[in-house]
Amino acid sequence: MTLATIIHDRTNDGTSIVEFLFAVMRDELDGFKPCHRLDAAKLLVKYDRDEARNYLLDYPPEPSQPGLDSRSPVDTYFNQKLAKVIQESTDDGRTVCRFLINVMDGALSAFKPHHRLSAARELLENMPPPVVPAKNLITLEETRL
Repeated sequence: MTLATIIHDRTNDGTSIVEFLFAVMRDELDGFKPCHRLDAAKLLVKYDRDEARNYLLDYPPEPSQPGLDSRSPVDTYFNQKLAKVIQESTDDGRTVCRFLINVMDGALSAFKPHHRLSAARELLENMPPPVVPAKNLITLEETRL
């Protein structure tokens, strides 16, 4: 079982993550600042939620500095060995998944709102993409003007 599958199963197909992000965006949880609300809305827009898109239109984010990627290429052999050690020590990612869900849900009091949003982001980014029914796919002919 992959980490993506575990996240998918333990978050009810991502529903608990989306509910958390909506609660942050709507200012329904204590301790979250306007910047956290914007971050939640950005994540929801990334995963196509209309209400979040409208929120961002009303409250556009301030421009930020572009990040610099300082990572250097790492040896593939090392990555494979590291992945094996991580899988063995985290029960194939189950303990990581449970930890991130606990952080997102506020079950661990040491974590601040921005940590909770980061946990939700990690869970979303590691979930498998949703399956789009064939009837919702756009054909090439439909894209032509």
